[in-house]
Amino acid sequence: MLKRIADESKNKTGRIKLHTFWLFVGAMNYDMEKKYPGMFDPLEDTRITPGMDTSFDFYYISVSENTDTLSLHYHRDTDFTGGSFILFKKNN
Repeated sequence: MLKRIADESKNKTGRIKLHTFWLFVGAMNYDMEKKYPGMFDPLEDTRITPGMDTSFDFYYISVSENTDTLSLHYHRDTDFTGGSFILFKKNN
């Protein structure tokens, strides 16, 4: 999933801002530091309603989370883990 985001963001200036499901924060911070140093902002374990904060470039959330607020500023990009988690990308 991080590789997909990195590939899609090659032309972006500045760091990529990602909000993820709380369970993945530790492992993703480790992977981002080791495999993509300087490319991502560090993740924080914040449990916000997806889409309420539109400063993120991507949301990676559980399919069980309410995605209604995301539809105004983000579009569904890719499903992962058999559709259990969804990557949303900010609209241009």
